[in-house]
Amino acid sequence: MGARLLPALSQFVIARALADWRYFLAEQRPLDLSINLPISFFDDPKSFDYLCRQLPDDPAFEGLILEVDAANQLGARTVAVGIENYADFCTARALGFDLVQGFLFAKPMGVQTFMRAIGPDPATVV
Repeated sequence: MGARLLPALSQFVIARALADWRYFLAEQRPLDLSINLPISFFDDPKSFDYLCRQLPDDPAFEGLILEVDAANQLGARTVAVGIENYADFCTARALGFDLVQGFLFAKPMGVQTFMRAIGPDPATVV
């Protein structure tokens, strides 16, 4: 994918994630969301300003988890992606990742399918 398309794709990902967050909030199920952005997205101050302007001004919004390359070196929490089996999980923990995600836990799904999967009881889903 051309580098010129990355800002538009990143803006789409931000908009979609925040629309999903609003959906969960409307269903009285606010949760933490995580998105993956290229570090180059933050090279342009306008991109960072765009991200900040998109964040909900709602007391239920506790922030957005950003997954970026080299995040650990910047003092941010880190997420291991692609965790497909228990060995991957153990390795990610041993390497010191703060969060993990991958097929070991669930395959990608739409928000309505996710809502059914987590059930009616409030829970912390990360």
